[in-house]
Amino acid sequence: MNLVMNRPARTLRAALFFLAALLAVASFIGIAMNVWIRIASSSDVYEEPEEVPTRSTAIVLGASVFSDRTPTEALERRLAAGLKLYERGAVEKVLITGSSESAYYDETGTMRRWLLERGLPETALIQDDLGLRTLDSMVRAAALYDIRDAVVCTQSFHQPRALFWAKRAGIDAVGLDAGAGRATTSVYDTSREFLARIRAFADAYVLGTEPSSMELQPQP
Repeated sequence: MNLVMNRPARTLRAALFFLAALLAVASFIGIAMNVWIRIASSSDVYEEPEEVPTRSTAIVLGASVFSDRTPTEALERRLAAGLKLYERGAVEKVLITGSSESAYYDETGTMRRWLLERGLPETALIQDDLGLRTLDSMVRAAALYDIRDAVVCTQSFHQPRALFWAKRAGIDAVGLDAGAGRATTSVYDTSREFLARIRAFADAYVLGTEPSSMELQPQP
């Protein structure tokens, strides 16, 4: 009788053990992928514009904008980093890359206006409205805009993945940490980036994912 009654309990324990083991394996794989992205993207990330070695182009990666078409603090810091590099002569061009979905949500239009209003010459600006993902931005930068070396301007938590894709695209890249500003890196940012690196690993080594578009757009 006890044997019969204990059978469901044993089955439940076995199922829980299996799920725990599966979760442990998945976690280990996820951590290993994150470590690999960091190793594969090993390159210098600088904290101050004055420390950055000379490159041809600053790549400023897009981020969210407000409904009034002004940049969020994270994006503004990326733009400021790119502008400082140009002003001190560390780069000759600034590539802004992000999403331009509509007149109501326009990352690159906002980025362009911010830079021009602060003195960046229009002749020094390259605009890519189809940098929908970090993968897209870097592959398009190399293939369509012939960028062979660059300083990537983004926050430190994003740098490993950004430099990983830059290197995969054949760009000799270093990074400039744009800084988090008043807000520190949140648990959400850290978790999201952990998952994004797993996706990057899969896109690069398993799926062979291509950019959403390889169309070359005329410059504004």
